[in-house]
Amino acid sequence: MDRLIEQLLAYARPVPIARGSVDVVALLNRTVALTGAYAAQHGVTLAVDAAADLPLVEGDAELLHQALVNLLLNGIHATAPSGRVCVLASTRVAEQHVPPQVLLTITDTGHGIAPADLPHIFDPFFTTRVDGTGLGLSIVQQIIQEHGGTVEVHSQRGCDTSFAVSLPALPTAQAIPAAVGPM
Repeated sequence: MDRLIEQLLAYARPVPIARGSVDVVALLNRTVALTGAYAAQHGVTLAVDAAADLPLVEGDAELLHQALVNLLLNGIHATAPSGRVCVLASTRVAEQHVPPQVLLTITDTGHGIAPADLPHIFDPFFTTRVDGTGLGLSIVQQIIQEHGGTVEVHSQRGCDTSFAVSLPALPTAQAIPAAVGPM
């Protein structure tokens, strides 16, 4: 009940973003450290492949951490024992006048999402899990959009599912001091 109330409050009254420079590699390391034991309990391998030279992003490290934890936990829940959840972090350089993006792709080897469910997965209270609240992905989308980014899903029933989170990279000269938080 407490978890549901916290999620409802987070969705209904978003916390203001504490803007600062966020080191995405450090953020991923912290997120994987938190979710790694849970993955191991479920027999799921959790792997990260992050480019060492990723640019910083501007945002709130705690909110981004919350979004990534939700995505990783969803991937772990959807994956059978001996399966795998992978996080790939890279830089995507778009068109000439568009700033680079940090791209985080979370892929699981789970059961996939039914085509009829795909259009609804970011809807508040939509869930296919018996113990789910249907708020996790809504909150993820809200957080990413508040950071000027996008989140997309690619899935097919019976196959892997990938969530692609794209966040605007900070130009090197615009780094704003901020902490990622305790490890």
